[in-house]
Amino acid sequence: GIYVITRALSGLSVLCFPKARKDGLAATFAKGTGSGAPAVKAVLAVWLLAGIAFVFLVSGTVTAVVLTVAAAAVFLWYHHMAMHEFGGTTGDLAGYFLQTAELVMVAALAVCGRLSAGMTLAVLRHEFGEMYRACREKGNYSKEFT
Repeated sequence: GIYVITRALSGLSVLCFPKARKDGLAATFAKGTGSGAPAVKAVLAVWLLAGIAFVFLVSGTVTAVVLTVAAAAVFLWYHHMAMHEFGGTTGDLAGYFLQTAELVMVAALAVCGRLSAGMTLAVLRHEFGEMYRACREKGNYSKEFT
């Protein structure tokens, strides 16, 4: 999911953002699509949506929303940085975005996983405590259990 999302966004940036140089790698790739640019953009958009859908299916709604927001935030930051610092995007900047977006999304995934694990542990502690109290009230517990 993360791999597909970041690659689709990187490809869309190469096609949609102004180029910093007319003869750079990003400009060459963008020119290479020629009149097929709308079709390539559509395919990249489909892959982007497929990556997001996969993340929703695999990781749940909250994690998927966090990852999608993280990807969008890095993408917007990348556009702002590329326009203000370089006057457009380059192939190197597209690669830089790719790595940054993957790192941010993996970090967000780790935070979501940690929070989810903590909540699961809290629920288990609560349930275990309830079972222990119920057994104790009925007198159905052993000393080993305590």
